[in-house]
Amino acid sequence: RISHKHYTPTVEDIRRLPIMTIGLTEHPINFGNVVYNIVDLGGAWTERREWIHAFVDAEVVIFTFDISSYCIGLIKGLKSGRLKEQFMIWESLIAHHTLQKANFIVIFTKADRLTFSRLTRWRFSSYFPDFRGDP
Repeated sequence: RISHKHYTPTVEDIRRLPIMTIGLTEHPINFGNVVYNIVDLGGAWTERREWIHAFVDAEVVIFTFDISSYCIGLIKGLKSGRLKEQFMIWESLIAHHTLQKANFIVIFTKADRLTFSRLTRWRFSSYFPDFRGDP
């Protein structure tokens, strides 16, 4: 239907569009008398050194791993995928002195992209040798 000459996106089509965030974006959410400040740190490599300032006094850090990115090279020609980079960022966050008292929540996203054909073409164990259980 998208290839149809007179295609008009539906609200659902628009809602499902991926949006890459760049920079630091704050979203305050009110629950009664409590305001939770959700901070999206974006994905730009050049901005990562600035991230730690967003964590001052953070009580909870929600960290997402794009599980489907294991075979996507960060830079063309790189043998490791983005998922390894995400693990390096994760390890630096949990070790950082600013976050010693913070609670961490980990969410693995985009599991729907782990199709059988993808997992057989690019074996997870090729990128994570300790993993056992390829299809």
